[in-house]
Amino acid sequence: MIYRHWHGPVIGINVSHVWSSYASVVFLEFGKLSAREPLSKGRLGQPRGEYCLSTMQSWPFWSLSVHERIAATSDSVTSVRAAGLRLMIGRRLKTVEISVDGQSTHLQFSLGVTLTTTTEMRELRSEPHWHLFGPERGHDKQGSSVVLKAHATNPKYWQ
Repeated sequence: MIYRHWHGPVIGINVSHVWSSYASVVFLEFGKLSAREPLSKGRLGQPRGEYCLSTMQSWPFWSLSVHERIAATSDSVTSVRAAGLRLMIGRRLKTVEISVDGQSTHLQFSLGVTLTTTTEMRELRSEPHWHLFGPERGHDKQGSSVVLKAHATNPKYWQ
């Protein structure tokens, strides 16, 4: 499989917070975190970073490994999945590789942590695995975003 390397603004930055939502969607928050905002029924939402990488459009299967040993997957029970994802907090994002066919990604972090995604659901294969939301995204995460696809036309971030 052929992969392309993405060189966006979060490469070299440490993960500040990570969380998973419905269908094991992953949110990687980078930079200074905001205060948690109140949700319905007195609950608090997740803190937001200056940047966020999210799989919210593609719902891919993911696996997290440390030194090539699986720590958690999107199919793990909630407690194992949460503990595995917490291993990324404080780790520096070193590389993002996206397959040319758009079906898988590899995110390499410091200290041997790797997050791999694959999209097997045919109806979602055309969706990008990751969206990057920047500082001006606003509270609803609908502000400016960059779609991470291997065939994206902006050469600024690709190699």
